[in-house]
Amino acid sequence: EIYQCDWSSDVCSSDLIPFFGEKRRHLTCSSGITGKNKSIFIKSDFSDPMYMIFYINFLSNLCSEEIYLIKNEFKERLLKQGIAHPQQLMNASQIPKYFKGRSSLPSILIHESNGERMVVKHCMRGGLIRFLLKDIFWGGNRPFYEMAINTKILQYDIKTTEIIATAKQNILGPLYRAYLFSKELPECSDLITYCNGLKQQPSEQRFKVKKYLFQSIARAFVKMHSEGIYHSDLHLKNILIRKKDDDIPEIYIIDFDKADIKEKLSTKAKVKNLLRFNRSI
Repeated sequence: EIYQCDWSSDVCSSDLIPFFGEKRRHLTCSSGITGKNKSIFIKSDFSDPMYMIFYINFLSNLCSEEIYLIKNEFKERLLKQGIAHPQQLMNASQIPKYFKGRSSLPSILIHESNGERMVVKHCMRGGLIRFLLKDIFWGGNRPFYEMAINTKILQYDIKTTEIIATAKQNILGPLYRAYLFSKELPECSDLITYCNGLKQQPSEQRFKVKKYLFQSIARAFVKMHSEGIYHSDLHLKNILIRKKDDDIPEIYIIDFDKADIKEKLSTKAKVKNLLRFNRSI
């Protein structure tokens, strides 16, 4: 069974799912949900995405085996495209393009989107624990938290990839798998690849480009820290460079899954964040 919930109204479309009203700022429940074999698709256009986390924590503890959070403008298209079966979507033989992360990330054409593509990320564990659990997470709502953080960061006008949907598939008890669906940034490369590509240029031109590049990265970090954002995984691979038509590179910071947003970031936290980036150089 599939129930749908709409952030933008005060009543859920199924009349069965509790709704956290943006203006009322409190929970109301209708008849509730019974049983465990449910897939819930939630349309998201919350003005303050952090309230979304509160709601989904409540909702996921009630019943659902699967919860999908989808931005309104992509909802119908992604449901038709098969977002309810992300592994099948990733394994589709017609996928011609992959990106490299902890695993291969397929890039898929979004239906009826004038050529826009999305990158599908099957979330994997990092560190030594990945050899034991691989893609299994324990407790919490990591994919929804990352989408809420991503939405908040975009509201701050910080350039990053846009997450358009997330999926959480419960396995047993607190164990689950997670998927992220993000808009692809065309013509992008990570900072290491971009700098290696400059080796073909004359030394004077290479110096000018690198000077502008690192000044732009420094401004992006200042903007990020001034908004109270601490990026827990700040390194060279998480800085993307996109060349525009005028050859001026744009800086994108990605992978905010472990980021923390505070009202104000201390000088100590800012320095710690920059030292984390420095270790990757």
